[in-house]
Amino acid sequence: MTCAIMKGVRVPWRDVITPAQIRMLAAIQHYRDEHGYAPTLRELGQKLGIVSANGVRSLLQPLKRKGLLTDVPGQYRTLVPLYRIEEVTHAKTTKE
Repeated sequence: MTCAIMKGVRVPWRDVITPAQIRMLAAIQHYRDEHGYAPTLRELGQKLGIVSANGVRSLLQPLKRKGLLTDVPGQYRTLVPLYRIEEVTHAKTTKE
């Protein structure tokens, strides 16, 4: 799926996520590609220049709500982007 459904209308992902959220998804994806598992909140913060874990969480929560990211609550290193960053940033509107 390359589009989000907002109020019954298909909208390209790039129109519903912020540049900071795109950077977050890209950082998670690249870390997983390189290491085979997800980064910790601290590692994400260091990569993105965010000092606190709460700052990282504040970027992760909207991505989870929008269905772009999932994790296993209470477990470490379980962040999984549900779409490749390329799908999110180069999405085109589709018509049905």
